[in-house]
Amino acid sequence: MDIGNHFDIRHSLPLFILLGFIGSITPYGYLLILIVCGYVFFLGISFEKLLEIMWPLLIVSLFMGTYLGIPGHENIYLFRFLLPTYLMILMMLGQLNFKNLSDYKIPLIALLGLFIVSVSSYMFAQYKEYVFRYSYYLLEIFLIFFLCLEKIKSKKELLKIIGYINWFFIANLVVGIFEILFGVHLKLSSANIYITTTIKYQPTGFFYNTNDYALFIAVYYPIIMYYIRNTLKGWRLHSVYGVFTLTSLFVVISSYSRLGMLSLGINVLMTVYQFYGKKFNLFLFLGFPIYFLAILNIPFLNHLFQNILVSFTQKDGSTSARELLYQRLWQICKDANFLGIGAGGAPKKLYNMNLGFESINDTGYSTGHNFFLELLANLGIIGFLLFIILIIYIVRLIVRNMNQAKLRLKENDEILLSVEVLISFLASMVALSTVIEKRYLWFSLIIILIALQQTYYNKEKLVV
Repeated sequence: MDIGNHFDIRHSLPLFILLGFIGSITPYGYLLILIVCGYVFFLGISFEKLLEIMWPLLIVSLFMGTYLGIPGHENIYLFRFLLPTYLMILMMLGQLNFKNLSDYKIPLIALLGLFIVSVSSYMFAQYKEYVFRYSYYLLEIFLIFFLCLEKIKSKKELLKIIGYINWFFIANLVVGIFEILFGVHLKLSSANIYITTTIKYQPTGFFYNTNDYALFIAVYYPIIMYYIRNTLKGWRLHSVYGVFTLTSLFVVISSYSRLGMLSLGINVLMTVYQFYGKKFNLFLFLGFPIYFLAILNIPFLNHLFQNILVSFTQKDGSTSARELLYQRLWQICKDANFLGIGAGGAPKKLYNMNLGFESINDTGYSTGHNFFLELLANLGIIGFLLFIILIIYIVRLIVRNMNQAKLRLKENDEILLSVEVLISFLASMVALSTVIEKRYLWFSLIIILIALQQTYYNKEKLVV
């Protein structure tokens, strides 16, 4: 549908209906109406141009979250306005091309199925007030997948998106180093609230807690390495690779996040192998005595090594607490006959079990730190299997591409990228307090899905 270069009230009606609906939910929504109307009326901008401007903003706001929100109202932020508005304009212009989604039917059906199961669980949910919040996040995940898989149709477009993420990654490294050196954190950091012996100098970046930060670095490190490997050459490539790798290791080790360290460590070893091939053995094994002596004699390296030792040897209390949470989550699953207690109900049920009695008016909840068990407790075996289908599908694509690849494994960027991201993503499932709200984690799966499909079809089918 061609609407010309200027504003046309006939084609804008659905958009204003959507904006009015947002405004009816929250008065702050009317601010968005004024911005959009003013932009369209006074600048005479076409909706196609508006979409072009909104797209990078949508990606950036997906990662920035509440930092692009209204002060004092952290749940009201830019991404929650941009996503439905962007989709509505796309539909209004008839620019949605469902043919682009033909290669992604299984993950989209699995995610849509999760949303349907979540909403349907309202009929039997023990804690009905949590169903719609949980369902909203699942709908948001589905829409992000739907929109990105439909819109990103070439490797060039994928690299452009990762380019936006690259700046956010760099910003997090810079903020993390500043936090470690000076003990000063951004206003929404949990380091301003919690009191522990190490929290003052643990980095959180633009995230709430240090585990979120460490797993973000671990998950997106291979994605950024994929980006620089495809955009830089020669000494610039190796220089940037070295700087990114060393700073990533520094901030993640300083976070005391065990799974963050393990995930990043595996990813670093795989990228060293990818970048340097047979020299990898020289770096890893022949260099070991040098590394050992450096750790003993250089105070800075010795300090980092002590951080690693403390993280893996002095967290027995944390480990025991998580084991207890897992046992109680498993008990919730069994008591519900693996049919689930309703979307979003597991944290509330877990909180009551920790209290030892049923709390009615208390709004407290306890996260399970295990997405697999929490999903099974919330949505039962059906919801759990739908998520497993998504993971199995990605693994199947990796195996398929490995069988097809004529290049050596170390030269196949997309396969190594996918393996590294998937390892870190799965580690996040048991490392973070909650996963359903972490858009950046789900977005990492979108990146590897697109990269794998583009490689398999030699980039031609998706461009058409």
